[in-house]
Amino acid sequence: MQKIVADANIIFAAIIREGITRRILFCDNLLIYVPEHIFVEIEKYRDEMILKTGKSDDAFEIFMSKLFRLVMPVPFLEFCECMPHARKICPDK
Repeated sequence: MQKIVADANIIFAAIIREGITRRILFCDNLLIYVPEHIFVEIEKYRDEMILKTGKSDDAFEIFMSKLFRLVMPVPFLEFCECMPHARKICPDK
């Protein structure tokens, strides 16, 4: 199983539009780690995302429940511990 880390921008992109980002996130052999605060961010922008997707509240909730089953939340401190290694193998340029 392949493991990736996705930030809020990646998750929001998959929520808002159908495309390559969404297709990748819904691959069967993928384990997706996300910061645990992402759920707060999603709730904060929920109404805006519903407007952008054109989904009903019920359809949005169904989609979100499918997405939430795919991701593994990670506490912020664990992310911090891994940042030096992450920057080494994938520098942000």
